Amino acid sequence: MQLFGLAFIIAVVAFGFLHNPATSIGYFDPQALLIILFGSVGATLLGSKPRDFLRTFVALREFIPFVGRFGEQTSAMEDERHQLEELWIQGRRAEAVALAERSNLPTTREILQQVAGRVSEAHTENRFTALTHLAVDQFEASINNWEMMAKLGPSFGMVGTITGMVKLFKTFSAGHADLGSSMSLALLATLYGITFGAGVAGPVSNYLSKLMYERINVISRCEKTTRQLVHMRD
Repeated sequence: MQLFGLAFIIAVVAFGFLHNPATSIGYFDPQALLIILFGSVGATLLGSKPRDFLRTFVALREFIPFVGRFGEQTSAMEDERHQLEELWIQGRRAEAVALAERSNLPTTREILQQVAGRVSEAHTENRFTALTHLAVDQFEASINNWEMMAKLGPSFGMVGTITGMVKLFKTFSAGHADLGSSMSLALLATLYGITFGAGVAGPVSNYLSKLMYERINVISRCEKTTRQLVHMRD
């Protein structure tokens, strides 16, 4: 995997020296944009395990309406926690059991099993810690990779700028009059890199972090609810 990432980055640098058909400086330069995007992907590939690399981009489905499920599941966990707590406190145990049986959420089933079994606090902590680790495992690698891309976007922008300047000086030395492609790459690569890092990768990382910490907080509340209900039975 790392060899593919290294080859990808080398190919990106080589791509920067290819001929650019642009003849003037505009607002859009495909060569500069591809250097930023492919360079960032190559760096992610270089520093990731295959599973983590795939998760980095699969996590983008959380931004698509009706496709992302992680945030919705977190809200459902909180709703069912509250319902289960209210039912148990009101003595409606059969309804609480029915709620847990039809639920597909691990926290709801865990609460009922532990309250019904009157388990120890150590066991409760162990079970909900495992659920917390599962939530972190789902998003931690993706968050780290998007944070890395946020930092590397401007760096690959400099790669594009430097290759553009090299091509510009080469054009000067050869006496060519066509400077548009080199200047376009040199000027726009840095702009694209900063925009990608600060405007895309950084916000993606922050949003995924928010989803992860919301899930962790709900799991923590589920653990506290479980302990309270167990003590209430004692």
